[in-house]
Amino acid sequence: MIVASDRYAAYEAVKKVKLLYENGPRKRPLLTVKDVLGSNDKSRIREASHEDASKPAGKDLKHTIKETFESGSQYHFTMEPHVCVCIPSEDELDMFVSTQFVSFIQRNVSACLGIAENKINIKVRRVGGAYGGKLTRSSQVAYACAMVAQKFKRPARMNLTIEDMMRSLGKRGSTYSEYEVGVDDLDKIQYLDWNHWSLTVNNVITDLPCSTWCRAPGSTEGLAIIANIIEHIARVTKRDPIDVSLQNVSDDDKERVTSMIDQIKKSSDYEDRRKAVDLFNKVAQVAANTLGIDMGTIRVKPTYNLTSPNDRSSGSSITSDCVTSATKIACEELLKRLQPVKDSLNNPTWQDITRAAMTQNVDLCATHMYNVKKDLPKNYSVYGVTVAEVEVDVLTSQHIVRRVDHLEDTGVSWSPEIDVGQVQ
Repeated sequence: MIVASDRYAAYEAVKKVKLLYENGPRKRPLLTVKDVLGSNDKSRIREASHEDASKPAGKDLKHTIKETFESGSQYHFTMEPHVCVCIPSEDELDMFVSTQFVSFIQRNVSACLGIAENKINIKVRRVGGAYGGKLTRSSQVAYACAMVAQKFKRPARMNLTIEDMMRSLGKRGSTYSEYEVGVDDLDKIQYLDWNHWSLTVNNVITDLPCSTWCRAPGSTEGLAIIANIIEHIARVTKRDPIDVSLQNVSDDDKERVTSMIDQIKKSSDYEDRRKAVDLFNKVAQVAANTLGIDMGTIRVKPTYNLTSPNDRSSGSSITSDCVTSATKIACEELLKRLQPVKDSLNNPTWQDITRAAMTQNVDLCATHMYNVKKDLPKNYSVYGVTVAEVEVDVLTSQHIVRRVDHLEDTGVSWSPEIDVGQVQ
């Protein structure tokens, strides 16, 4: 690691570093899953899980389809780079880290420096738009910055360029899948239920930096594989992919999904546009809503490991589901305490209520720690249907997205802007 008094000097020093490799047989680097499979190097393939089918498949087989599906890596394009500032303070260390996982950084910096966890103070103002890229990879920047601050007993700052992040910190894991699917005359998959599946999942080691979490890891790739299978069935049977999808929706959800598809077909002019193509070719809102006060009075303070100990990461939908649920419960507890004060006043404002509560020694601090086993929300399904019109140059593969219509069942949305942003 190069430490310098300014950023320019550090990068100039990097240019002067030369790497020398020992002489020996040159092996072609294995950069993809297919490269590893082609090398027959079994040491790079490690079985992660295996499930045998527990039920026999349906016997009404009209078509049996076999194929492979490959999805590549994906860089996160976070809204800010990986950055960390460390300031030594007596025998403690104050850290400002761009991370989604405060306690993870605290534990591992403690292990790295050999100091107690309670001597490490971490603050995070906000980490919007990290998409999983700052769940664990922010730790590498935090470790390096903390080591410099400890060694030189002075503040240290580390701010990676986008090139450095893309080269060293990992992306969404790429996948390579082989599948076999059987369908009947009506395009219904004969072993769609997972009880009929035999599934083997392997981890593969390439010569690239280790992949990491990226928004909806695993589920995105799984959905892409299934969507590709549906499209493949439609091509073989010469049916509309929508009809194939509806044949394979579970009976419990078919009515709802059919209704959503009918709705978006009308709103997107699907049939007319398809003919043309053939011829052509969320936390502050929760608090304000629950408390019944103006959004302008709500302030979201920085995350601090002192006030939010034993935290979980902000990956998956923890912030939009679990944190907002905990916020709602805490606000309801606060309202319960304030109700007697409110009843004693004449048409009071929020400020009137809180001032009166203070004079009556009412505790104005309410907390709730979300419990996945007790609190809502539980597991649920979110359905969406999309119509996309894309123009593709078959010679160059250049493409233009002409129009996209999307319909999603979000229930009662706490923040429509966040829901739209997730889709975008």
